[in-house]
Amino acid sequence: MGLDFGWGFSTSMQSVLETIHSMNITEWGGSIFLTTVLVRICVFPLLRKSSDTSAKMQKIRPESQVLMDQMKAAAAKQDQGTIQSVRKKIKALYKANDIKLWSMALPFVQIPFGFGLWRVCRNMVDAGVPGLETGGYLWFQDLTVSDPYFILPMACALFQHLSMRVNRLHLTPHTPHH
Repeated sequence: MGLDFGWGFSTSMQSVLETIHSMNITEWGGSIFLTTVLVRICVFPLLRKSSDTSAKMQKIRPESQVLMDQMKAAAAKQDQGTIQSVRKKIKALYKANDIKLWSMALPFVQIPFGFGLWRVCRNMVDAGVPGLETGGYLWFQDLTVSDPYFILPMACALFQHLSMRVNRLHLTPHTPHH
């Protein structure tokens, strides 16, 4: 394609996208879609781990809420000894339930890949890569212009909303619904 990002996520995503497209499986639109699906498949285990940790956190919520309330009360009194004691209890509760808080941040791993792919696609348009004008599908044939009917942004918002609603259904009864 002639794009030069040096090194990093954009370069990685360009390599994956070019490799998929060079297999002559599909047009550019399909190659972008397949690249996105491939990235989602690769990060799925991380998303699953984060989801599992979230479920474990919901399971122990009643116990952890009592400890958090104790921590707030101790902080209001500036009782450092009690604060440290409660922190140890919270840490022990997490350890006993195999909860690793760092795994809650795992979904953020996909951000650099998404940004890299977005950057590649944007630069492909600027560079005038052949086939983008006719490489789309359905209503979105010309990939060099914005979605003319805003179907993709609306679909993205809809799926995000549905995802949040499904996750909300799995909250425990101890979790307040806002």
